[in-house]
Amino acid sequence: MSKLLSNLIFVVVILSLIFISCREDIFVEPEDTGFANIFVDSQPRGANIFLDGEFTESVTPAWLNRVNSGKVKIQLKLDGYTDTTVTVQLKDSTNELINISLNSE
Repeated sequence: MSKLLSNLIFVVVILSLIFISCREDIFVEPEDTGFANIFVDSQPRGANIFLDGEFTESVTPAWLNRVNSGKVKIQLKLDGYTDTTVTVQLKDSTNELINISLNSE
């Protein structure tokens, strides 16, 4: 009986190893958040930052966090300098760095 028991244990161990080794690795893609972060800087610094026409209440340099991904317009305004607008395509869950040189009027 003991030989039968050891044979049974051996078969169970072998089958367990086979099933464990046959499992499929599962890759889970990161979830799209629908947002990105933008670091906006300018030369010279201290420009008011507008995002899609709305004042962000921030001046350069500044992080704009949780901005909707997709195409956005960033406008910088600083007294004595020409207003400057750039369009940026933001991808989900990314950090973008933008440095804009302003031209004096």
